[in-house]
Amino acid sequence: MNKIYIVHCWDGNKDDGWYPWLDKKISNKSNKVIRFNMPNTANPKIEEWVSELDRQVEELDEHTFFVGHSIGCQTIMRYLEKQKVKKIGGILFVAPWLDLLEEAISDEESYNTAQPWINTPIDFEKIKKFTNNITCIFSDDDYFVSLEQEKMFKELLNAKTVIVKDKGHISIDDGVKELNEIYNELIEIINFKVNDYDKFAEKRHYEVTNGMKKSLRFVEKPMMLSMLPNIEGKRILLLGCGTAEESEMLSKYNPKKITGIDISEKSIAIAKESYPNCNFYVGDMLNLPFKEKITICTVRLSNV
Repeated sequence: MNKIYIVHCWDGNKDDGWYPWLDKKISNKSNKVIRFNMPNTANPKIEEWVSELDRQVEELDEHTFFVGHSIGCQTIMRYLEKQKVKKIGGILFVAPWLDLLEEAISDEESYNTAQPWINTPIDFEKIKKFTNNITCIFSDDDYFVSLEQEKMFKELLNAKTVIVKDKGHISIDDGVKELNEIYNELIEIINFKVNDYDKFAEKRHYEVTNGMKKSLRFVEKPMMLSMLPNIEGKRILLLGCGTAEESEMLSKYNPKKITGIDISEKSIAIAKESYPNCNFYVGDMLNLPFKEKITICTVRLSNV
């Protein structure tokens, strides 16, 4: 059974806003939602909130999911960075932040409460080792969280990001008692099948490199080569590259740079080890993490 932990916002509780709605909507024989109240919610402290989440979580495994709202998102990250790395199912952040707009901390009490959360570093590289199945939802008129935060979460966590309109801080104060985007994105996270690719990565790499994939060897590769333009001096982006055996073949045509991206961590690990002269990243081809514009020639390769 999937266990979905919902961590509420600053000055909130487990029955606020959209939390009960999401619980009722997603709970079934396959999904169990765990909601709970954090301590000292008007003046949240990192140690207290992380300790409470640690007390609530029974076990971390591929059936463990987290949903955080506002400061609850930070709580989840700060909890995970203290744990031994184990693969979890995924994370949904709603109105997450690493910094706040002035309106959120305009009074002295709020300012002092927020400073440890803003200034204490988070080990984002470790967070990404738990899962690459992270989605963040922002509102375009959030009065506490700048949309610059959307760029930061995309860059630091390779997160998928969604921006909704006119929902403020997506809280009970904004009248948000339900939001279809939250449910839809959580369902997508739960149904994410990246681990299936991880399971077969080594087998596929062995079969391809030993000529056992006849359809790839005698049909797909010759077809691709027949359609290939002049790539000498070009930058090549391999979308859904898998274990990236094609990068070895493409290297013979003297491209300037070959970069591959795939959602499977295991596949990318194999690609990095096998083809060290190329660059490989774990990520979603629909949400590319690159700062530079690297695609002059794009090659879409099959993973069949």
